[in-house]
Amino acid sequence: VNDRLAFGGSVSFARLRVDSEVENFIVDTTTNLSGMEILEPTLESKTRTNDSDTEIGFTLGVLYKPMVKLSLGAVYRRAPKFEVTTELGRVKDPDCELTTEECPGSLDTFLVHERLGDEFPNEFNFPDSYGVGISWKPTDKLTLALDVERIEYSDLVDGFVSGVNTLTDFDAEFTVDDATEVRVGAEYVLLVGERLKTVALRAGFLTESDNAIRATDTGTVSFASEESFAADDDEERITAGVGLNWQNFTLDAAASLGDGRDELLVSFIYRGK
Repeated sequence: VNDRLAFGGSVSFARLRVDSEVENFIVDTTTNLSGMEILEPTLESKTRTNDSDTEIGFTLGVLYKPMVKLSLGAVYRRAPKFEVTTELGRVKDPDCELTTEECPGSLDTFLVHERLGDEFPNEFNFPDSYGVGISWKPTDKLTLALDVERIEYSDLVDGFVSGVNTLTDFDAEFTVDDATEVRVGAEYVLLVGERLKTVALRAGFLTESDNAIRATDTGTVSFASEESFAADDDEERITAGVGLNWQNFTLDAAASLGDGRDELLVSFIYRGK
């Protein structure tokens, strides 16, 4: 808009393709589960997903510079939401003997097919997020930055279908908490010479909140406990990096270190004349 105010945006085109097949087998020597004696592993239920979906996501942002050395920003990201169709396997004829191979199909002891029919919509929702940030240059060589982002991880369980597996019941409840992520960074630039123009030293700190889907209730009839779908730990990470700038080359390297994983990134750019 002018030297102090700018707006930005981007649109992303995303495609999801799922090709998955899951079979659950059951053995019941006491007849307590199915009401019949099942001595050999027998197909209890079967699901198959062979579908795709396309969605659009977008990001909107604003940047405001009240003074030369201070920048304020805000951003909103709307992530793609996908829906594919999951099919349920055919149910075995109850008049067939369990050992008769000519009678294919699943037992459906836990009435998954009866509740959901031949197919059901299966959603994959990536979380939306929004955040604010500030960048300050106390000197020409030093830049300090702070970024705070709110991530709606609860989007992950929108449309979640419970009780399709044989471990949890149809009234099982799953959840994931929204989280606020904080990132702090600093960069100090050294002016070197003609060929190697600048060396940038960088360091930072960030938080990563638990985003695991966990169970608050596994249902009325369940072979799993809430601990089977437990939450992960929040994580704090430190980062360090260096950037080298020649006349036509830029080389950047950075590392992110934490308890769960370590990451290394190297970037190289060549600019033609």
